[in-house]
Amino acid sequence: MENSHYEMVKYHSRQKHKFIECYLKIWTDNVGNKKKSGVPSLDIIDLYAASGWAECEETKRYGMGDDKWEGSAVLAARCLDNYSFPRSLILNSYHPDPDKREAQLATLKKNIWPFKRLRNKVEYESLPIEDAVQWALPKVNPCYPSIWILDPYTPDQLPWHVIEAIGNHRGTYPKGGRLVERKPEIIINLMTSSLQRNIEINPRIISDAVGLKESEWLPEYQETIKGHGEMNARQYILKLFAERLSEYYKKPPIVAEIQSTAQTNIVYCMLLCTDHDAGHYMMKLQGIPELKNWEIYQWRGTAERITTKKKLEKKGQKDLFDFY
Repeated sequence: MENSHYEMVKYHSRQKHKFIECYLKIWTDNVGNKKKSGVPSLDIIDLYAASGWAECEETKRYGMGDDKWEGSAVLAARCLDNYSFPRSLILNSYHPDPDKREAQLATLKKNIWPFKRLRNKVEYESLPIEDAVQWALPKVNPCYPSIWILDPYTPDQLPWHVIEAIGNHRGTYPKGGRLVERKPEIIINLMTSSLQRNIEINPRIISDAVGLKESEWLPEYQETIKGHGEMNARQYILKLFAERLSEYYKKPPIVAEIQSTAQTNIVYCMLLCTDHDAGHYMMKLQGIPELKNWEIYQWRGTAERITTKKKLEKKGQKDLFDFY
């Protein structure tokens, strides 16, 4: 019998949650350090929160470690609970089946309740993603830092216009006597395996995911893949998605390629979108051995790359976090 307290997942989800955990840890340990002055407030928004915990039968069967672990919503709550200036935790937990939706949301609330510092700072809803993003946006002050977690079950649950709406939710903050634009931080699960299966039989799914008409990308794909074999379908989709993100972020995203449990294929890619050098540097520093590929993805020749050694020599690690 399925335990409603846990979302049943494959073991590769452990790597996904580790990626999220690593980035949130930067905020808890470095940006929100209680010894620092001028710590900014922080919002975390998880629009695919589920029940908050994950369970994996594969770990029991093959002895791969803990069979239960914290999902994105509980990781977000833990981050804010330990952060010196939490503003709000905004959670959307949706399921198309009304009974399962009600049970899932109730379980999520139980799993978040132990974080006492957040008792008056959590908002819950259970909406389809298009409605959820419109519900969440007015609750987030774009002049202060925010982290958005977008981890859909299927590619069609994350159309490009949702990412576009979040990416355009910007504000400003004072720095060095001038106003600097602040962009939301976004963690995205790009489901490359599902997308590449549909690239020829149902290209509309790819168009919806990247926000382009078929005529704007399909001829290039046919030339690139079939004509010259420069890259495979998964690599092309990742390139296309990263190019679209380049319209919102000056720095390339950090990309982690998540392999299947059997390590026979890449299931999806986790992307971190941030303009800040600190986030890029610390994520590289915390490189996770379990991930096949952990890199700053360069989608074009002019894309900026952070050189960690030079940055440290010039500014020092502590000063990196002044950008937040």
